[in-house]
Amino acid sequence: MNDIKMKKMILWVIAVSAIAVVSCNHSNDQVRSDLNKAEENLIFPKGERIENERLDGVAWLQTLVESDSTSHITVGSVTFEPGAPTNWHVHRDGQIILALGGTGYYQEQGSPKKILSKGDVVTCPPDVPH
Repeated sequence: MNDIKMKKMILWVIAVSAIAVVSCNHSNDQVRSDLNKAEENLIFPKGERIENERLDGVAWLQTLVESDSTSHITVGSVTFEPGAPTNWHVHRDGQIILALGGTGYYQEQGSPKKILSKGDVVTCPPDVPH
């Protein structure tokens, strides 16, 4: 998949899932076990690993709906590894985040961060850094 197509898909990602954050007090074996259990509970497959300038951590993208000439919206599920931050970025047409599991953070530049949990929905305005 070429870089331009990947960027286009990321611009339109609207479904986000996060693997549950695991306590640092656990052994490595316990952490792996907890992560495996979290992955078993994902609604959609993890998909392909994402590598681009927006991520400082590890995340995977499963494209669910490709945009076409009728609908210009791409729908995807993004699974973040615990502690995987994103860099400040914008979406030209905005973004909708549906938290499908785990715990994560959302923050618009200049505003306090929000803790997201399963079932939370965030509408990211167009061209607002988050």
